[in-house]
Amino acid sequence: MKLSGVKLRAIQLYEQNQLDLRRASVSSVLALANTLGCAIEDLVWQPIALEYDSSLGFRS
Repeated sequence: MKLSGVKLRAIQLYEQNQLDLRRASVSSVLALANTLGCAIEDLVWQPIALEYDSSLGFRS
C-alpha cells in the first residue's frame, strides 16, 4: 500500500480473486503496475478460452 497507494485490503481481494482487477480504476491498476515494474496488460490480460462445436465452429 505504501508504495502504490492502493489499500492493502483491495490488494488482498485482488490476489484472492474476490475483486476483479479488470474492473478497478485505471489509476489503481496503473499505480500497481508502476510499483511492480510491469505493464497494465500484465495485470489484467487473460486469454479467452475457445470451445469448438463442430456444428457451429469456434465460439468464445
